[in-house]
Amino acid sequence: MQIKNKKSQLTIFIIISILIIAVVVLFFLFKDNLKIGKPASPETAEIQNFVEECLEDTARSGIYEIGQRGGYYKIPEQNKFSVYGQDYAYYYNGGFISPGAEIIEKELSEYVLVNLEDCFNFSSFNNRGFEVDYSDYSVYTSILDSEIEVEMRGLFTIKKNEEIFQINKFLTSFQSDFLNLIKSSEELVIDYSANPEFVCPSCISDISEKNKVFISSEVFLIPDFEEQVIFFSVDSSEEIFDDKILNLVFVVRK
Repeated sequence: MQIKNKKSQLTIFIIISILIIAVVVLFFLFKDNLKIGKPASPETAEIQNFVEECLEDTARSGIYEIGQRGGYYKIPEQNKFSVYGQDYAYYYNGGFISPGAEIIEKELSEYVLVNLEDCFNFSSFNNRGFEVDYSDYSVYTSILDSEIEVEMRGLFTIKKNEEIFQINKFLTSFQSDFLNLIKSSEELVIDYSANPEFVCPSCISDISEKNKVFISSEVFLIPDFEEQVIFFSVDSSEEIFDDKILNLVFVVRK
């Protein structure tokens, strides 16, 4: 029995050795045609830059759109207020329910993931002999102070003639005042919660001046609601996308 076991172990060792040698041989045979990690030519670098520009444009569009929904791509039902066919996010409804940075990062990642391919048009590269293929990818967002960083991970394969080039990560970042808008909104909600149903003009002025934002509010008495609903808009001076000013829209009620 011991002799048979030794023979079996030797056979397995030989097979593994052959596989390792085969992998090494294939690597050296094809290493000049398969290049991973950095652009193989100015033209492939151009494709990488194109994808990263798409990533930034979509993220900028996304941060504007979720600002219109109070920091959400899809407003949760418990935070949603719908009127006249338009959905808004509650930041106060007898308690604090505004989104934190982690939720905003998740919502922006989802927006980019859903909308990114609308930007992918590789026809100009195809006309120059390139083939661009990609598989499923994921998106991760990090918001720190005044910077938004968006990373996409997925396998992009670029082919031209006999050359194959692969990229598995794209990264972009840009400046944004979004967290400052969130901070301003939280201060507004704190002031409102101290005296519900009352809009404090001096408080709004103080928050605006301190955080360098513009705050507007409108009070509505909406049918089927027993109390008033207040709409707030916190605006920065930042042109975030297509000449659109970044702002944060949300509602409060008692």
